[in-house]
Amino acid sequence: MRINTRIAQLLLAGVFSFALTGTAFSQNTITVKAPHGGQVKEAGGNYFIETLFTKDKSFVFLLDASVNPVGNTGISGNVVFQLPDSSFVVSDFIPYLSDGFQLKGMVPAYTFYTVNFDFGGRRISAGFAGNASGNALSDQQ
Repeated sequence: MRINTRIAQLLLAGVFSFALTGTAFSQNTITVKAPHGGQVKEAGGNYFIETLFTKDKSFVFLLDASVNPVGNTGISGNVVFQLPDSSFVVSDFIPYLSDGFQLKGMVPAYTFYTVNFDFGGRRISAGFAGNASGNALSDQQ
């Protein structure tokens, strides 16, 4: 029985590609417990970012490599929301207590958002997919 070499090459290439893709995805999958009960994403540079958006409060937290909150002194940043119509809204945040940040204004209905922290001449960012109908933000500090 003779096997068509072109078909064998394509099958082997497909299996090899699938194996590499599976490896890449598994290396990027991170499961951590959010200290404030929000959603956590790896941000690179040994940092994580946690977001907590509910009807009553909207906060972001910069976390260290051990997933502990980093103090907010000397840190600024914003959240860039992509809206369903593909436009963008930028919401700055202000320090909240000693290790968090509260967003200013309203959280719009969004399809994706990016959190940006700026400190020490660096920018640490993480993107979050999602869908929210928009929430009022708390005025508490």
